[in-house]
Amino acid sequence: SNASVKNPKKSDQALSSGIYLMIHGGKMIDGTILKDVTLLDLSIMQWHNHGTSPSSLCGHSSISLDSGDVIIYGGWGGNLDISDSFSVYSPKSNRFIDCEQVIKNAADVGMPKPRFSCCMCSYNLENEVSVMVFGGVNFEEDLCDSFKVTLAD
Repeated sequence: SNASVKNPKKSDQALSSGIYLMIHGGKMIDGTILKDVTLLDLSIMQWHNHGTSPSSLCGHSSISLDSGDVIIYGGWGGNLDISDSFSVYSPKSNRFIDCEQVIKNAADVGMPKPRFSCCMCSYNLENEVSVMVFGGVNFEEDLCDSFKVTLAD
């Protein structure tokens, strides 16, 4: 079975979460920054439009957690709008959650410099899920840093 993407775009994020392949945001050929959420049901190879996210993003990072939820960080929203926030998308409930509800140690970490084109991974140590973010760029510099946040239960 074959499922083709309807609108070619770039700088979007694609990742698998359970039985779904999720594509979020991106930039159209005409320069429009998107905020759509599209899921490909891998069991039947059928696309489903899941609405939109709170903001348009491209060049952002995302990872899938064991729960099936997706963590999204950073990205460029067009013009001078670079994100420095985390959000969580739940494909099951089709809803976004703001970072203050997600990150246990947000006040301790402080928000790092806004960035896009960074790398991200998650890991579980001693029953605590953490997310590491590495590098990226903003309009002033290439970032060679890393930081860790711990997710709330």
